[in-house]
Amino acid sequence: MTAVDEGDEGMATSCCDTRELPRLEAVEIDGHDAGKEEPLRKRSTPRSVLAYPGKGSGSGSGSGRQASLRRRLGSAWARNWGSVWRRSPKTHSISRSFVLDGLRALAVLWVIAFHVMVMVVTDGLSPLVSRLVSFWPAQIAFNGDMGVDVFFTLSGYLIGRILLKEMVAGFQRGVRGTLASLCTFYVRRWLRIFPMLVTAIVLTIAANEISLAVNGGKNFSQFDFVSGNKCTDFGEVWPMLLFVNNYVGDFQCLVQTWSVAVEVQMYLVSPLIIWLVFSFKARRPRRFCYAALFFLSGINIATNAYMLYVTQKGELFHFIPQTKVDGNGILPLSYVATWTRYSPYVSGVTVSLMQWEEVEIRLPRAALCTLDVLTLLVLGSLLFLGAGTNYLTYQTSPALAQVLALGGRWIFGWGIAYFIFMCNRGRLRAFNAILSVSFWYPIAVLSYGAYLLHLIWTTFVKGVDDFRAISPLKSIWVSWSVFNWDFTVCVLFSFLSALITYLLVEKPLMNVRPTVRFASQPAA
Repeated sequence: MTAVDEGDEGMATSCCDTRELPRLEAVEIDGHDAGKEEPLRKRSTPRSVLAYPGKGSGSGSGSGRQASLRRRLGSAWARNWGSVWRRSPKTHSISRSFVLDGLRALAVLWVIAFHVMVMVVTDGLSPLVSRLVSFWPAQIAFNGDMGVDVFFTLSGYLIGRILLKEMVAGFQRGVRGTLASLCTFYVRRWLRIFPMLVTAIVLTIAANEISLAVNGGKNFSQFDFVSGNKCTDFGEVWPMLLFVNNYVGDFQCLVQTWSVAVEVQMYLVSPLIIWLVFSFKARRPRRFCYAALFFLSGINIATNAYMLYVTQKGELFHFIPQTKVDGNGILPLSYVATWTRYSPYVSGVTVSLMQWEEVEIRLPRAALCTLDVLTLLVLGSLLFLGAGTNYLTYQTSPALAQVLALGGRWIFGWGIAYFIFMCNRGRLRAFNAILSVSFWYPIAVLSYGAYLLHLIWTTFVKGVDDFRAISPLKSIWVSWSVFNWDFTVCVLFSFLSALITYLLVEKPLMNVRPTVRFASQPAA
């Protein structure tokens, strides 16, 4: 994430049928993934980069088998490489549009910009930091933590569609069929998320060891929670491996993975949410489905109010300047707890149900255009105002900052969900066209790896950037130039490392995942 790609739509319609069926091989990316699928191919067994030739392969000789293996591996590598760059209209439908690629790509770039701004550029800039936070182009970067809310909305939308499809199919085969579908879904999700997470931990530890060998460790090791100084401490690692590190631990290793934990926890409760609002017998949402989901998401405002006024005694959390409002470490519980961040996910699930039912918003054209404009204005305003963690907003109006802390992410999540829905309905054509440009596709494909690995390069830039020798910086424009340079370097190295791990870790396991399937006998 946070968000991870939701390519489990390639799951067979019936997880309990042992017959081989055509499958959709998912081109996954997260919570953060693009949710793209490869075209249907009829074959008995999904191809895998780990597939070995059988008895009939080659000429029967050792050299023939080796040649066949090399050809298969070469072909697999070519397909894996091509999956980063090539997209096909055949893999998309009205509910899985190219717009999702653009949103996911922009979200991960927004998060990287945020970390570069708050961890590199603004560190040690006092008193100029007060001028920098009032520099309007910098506001979007300062509010980049909201990119995680985009991930959550996308995950709710895509996971909602996957689970709904599988639960409907499982219902036809009874309880055992439903359980088989859910088990298949969760194992595939684990295979999607966990291996890359372990890879990121290992690479972070390796990067930290390298940094300690450079200039006596003065160059790279700037932040414990970024550089991986504590990733060798099992007390910091085990909560990450169990996806509870948003509650347990001190965020001293891969701090950004708290959002992955939130997504996984939402995966666990998603079947219950869908079961409550969807009638599997009638194969349609229940009568009060959308009102119930809207009310459920609204409870998030109440939980935020409790955390702000009871737990934090009315004190707001800010990144710049860093404030500590509870004893939860560098990030307060109000920022990382699932019960304070789930609303965007629920809004995504709501849109997935609307797509299933093919809901049309029946309003006069003028009213619909007005609603579109208002949604875009609200989203644009939140880009600059933030969700309660922006210090400039607090300086301008403490009351507005508190309102945004209570409901900013709630509004933002519903705005993104509405944006997705209307783009899929053919509206907002200009934004649809921009976000559907093929340029975004590779960024979306590699977004999960880049999200997990980018803090390695953020630490690297902070340690070796010669521009930081300018102290104090003489101009906001110098600071802004430093930010753009550091951001570019971080993006390039993050996605280069994400490309390598995608080819070596992520994509091979994506190719294997379609073979994972729990079977059950049809209900009598």
